[in-house]
Amino acid sequence: MRIDHLRTRFLPGLLALALLGAKSTLEGVRAAYRRPAFPIPPSSSAARAAGEIAVDEFLLVTQAFTHSVPSDEELRRSLEEAEVAAAELAHLAPGDLHPRAVPCPEVTVTGRERLGHRWDLLTFRVPPHLPGALVQDDGWISDPALTVAHARVMRHANPRPWVIVVHGAKQGGDFDLWILRARHLHERLGFNVVLPVLPLHGPRQSHAEVPGFDVMTNVSSAMVAVQEIRLIRRWIAEQSSEPVGIVGVSLGGYLTALTAGVEPNFDVVVAAIPFASMHGVIAGHLESWGGAQGRRLASLLRSDPVIELERFIDPRRFEPAVPPQRRHVIAGSVDRVTTPRAALELAEHWRPLEVEWYDGGHVGHGWSKILRGYVDSALLQLYEDDVRQLDPQSAS
Repeated sequence: MRIDHLRTRFLPGLLALALLGAKSTLEGVRAAYRRPAFPIPPSSSAARAAGEIAVDEFLLVTQAFTHSVPSDEELRRSLEEAEVAAAELAHLAPGDLHPRAVPCPEVTVTGRERLGHRWDLLTFRVPPHLPGALVQDDGWISDPALTVAHARVMRHANPRPWVIVVHGAKQGGDFDLWILRARHLHERLGFNVVLPVLPLHGPRQSHAEVPGFDVMTNVSSAMVAVQEIRLIRRWIAEQSSEPVGIVGVSLGGYLTALTAGVEPNFDVVVAAIPFASMHGVIAGHLESWGGAQGRRLASLLRSDPVIELERFIDPRRFEPAVPPQRRHVIAGSVDRVTTPRAALELAEHWRPLEVEWYDGGHVGHGWSKILRGYVDSALLQLYEDDVRQLDPQSAS
């Protein structure tokens, strides 16, 4: 281990772990004694809040240990590329890089089975709609294997509303069918369910990481993800005319919000524990756990060229066609990963009827019954649009 690596990352990480317990306890007490009128509601218990915060903070400090921080040369090259791209695209409005209409893809369908459960795997390849300024010579988009879109589908024999479920960072595998409650949505609530695999996730993984430190990769992968979700929406339209909702968690919540801003054909949109700025959330974590180097990197990720380029993938730059009563923002009151304030930033732009809060952290969304209830209630609005008024409890 290099001495500079020990000094700049390992020792600060150990110190962060040592302070994690005290920090979580203090923040838990603060969360429990928030003013009721504060935009973020108080936690029901200081002990509960401290535990949820500790889990989130442990995740963050572990990532600080394991994630490779770019060298000065790598970061400088990434920022130079972003500055050049931002200058080339400066004359365009954010919506100019998102086509008004998308074609129906030619889909290959393959039956799959695991642990006694069956689904269809959809694959298709459509050339990404990206300007040359966003295509790196050695970037991920140049690998044909990484531009093959994947989606898992669970559907019924008779007509049903559809739900697109967008996963979070480091997901995209078969177990998303269980983790993201796809079986519940399909079997208990009676929806047809589609789970896209985001670029650079699941079977599409590469050395590049999203969200990561490479600005160009973050921007291009987000744009391609939106394009692929829209292509899936177009494919659904070819199958049936039933209502379609979209729900995403964490990174998926952010991409759901962005997709809803450029694709008008959704009937319900649910962004759970989302963020509004990809580079903003990374910069926040760098400031918390990255030491002096992290603070320097954070300032670079908030620089003008990055902000200028990120406007093309900022959901706050777009107005969803879905009416406010069908826009749902769900946030954790002590979320330390995407943070409650990030959800509030999206809600300030979206103007939903209200932000739906659960008393927990980011990791805690996985066991929050309140969050699950919010998601189910929001998606059941799709049955209000179905003229057949299908019984959501009867699955066929």
